[in-house]
Amino acid sequence: MIEDALALLCTKYIFPEKAAAAAKVIRTRRDAGDYRDLGDEALAERLTSVLHEVCADKHLSVRLRDAELRAAPSEQEMSALMLEWSRLTNHGITKVERLDGNIGYLALRYVDDPRAGGRAIAAAMKPGSTGRCPSCPASVTSTARSMC
Repeated sequence: MIEDALALLCTKYIFPEKAAAAAKVIRTRRDAGDYRDLGDEALAERLTSVLHEVCADKHLSVRLRDAELRAAPSEQEMSALMLEWSRLTNHGITKVERLDGNIGYLALRYVDDPRAGGRAIAAAMKPGSTGRCPSCPASVTSTARSMC
């Protein structure tokens, strides 16, 4: 589990120098036997505390996956999942309005990858846009539906 977690940390974390420093500390402590008698839950908690100590980033954590979910999705599967999540969350668009003085208002919850949401955001900024799209989920309000 330790090497799997460190591989993810060192390849995915935004601050590679902090990832390398944390990996070094964790490997040193592992080699000294600090994690030898820990169960999976306790090990995950201990690794999380080391990540917080070294990286000073409370977003980092080591969590155990349910046995059914242990196989990580492939890059292609993850890309498809993210694209679907983007579509279901309306590419981050929550509201499209025309304010007094002909001022356009576009509320975004997040800025989507342009390859996924670029068309929707561009369409929402066009004059006369209602933000309505029949292919978007019904749960999205009519003023926030994208133009996919």
